[in-house]
Amino acid sequence: MPFYRIESRIAFIMLKHLRPSVFYLFGGESQVTTPEDQAQILERTGAGFGGSGGVKYPQAKTAVILDCGHMVPFENVDESAFLVGRWVGQSVQRWQKDELQVHQKWTNQPKREVLTAPAKWRPMLEEIFKSQGRTGMWKI
Repeated sequence: MPFYRIESRIAFIMLKHLRPSVFYLFGGESQVTTPEDQAQILERTGAGFGGSGGVKYPQAKTAVILDCGHMVPFENVDESAFLVGRWVGQSVQRWQKDELQVHQKWTNQPKREVLTAPAKWRPMLEEIFKSQGRTGMWKI
């Protein structure tokens, strides 16, 4: 992939750490991003440390509008709007589902469990407090 300015190279390097979900809309006749470049960008997005999980956890998706060059939203407004709108709708539905699961998990737990550290953390927390010489401050 050719890079003519450093910002593009830095962005490409950092793609693997990208956390939010991403939808790439490429033009099939683009002289800037070839199909190989598009595949490389998609595979890299979110796949690194701290990233979203990328294509493995459908957090990075792509679409190609065949009769467009590099300026896709300006060349084919209707199809661009349709594809982006559909992706945003799917993202909102996924977010709503995730929020509902979190809400159900928290509301179905006893209040004591919601307000205290999980049992699996307790030995580690006790060790930290002991190493700092704190006694009697941590009630488990």
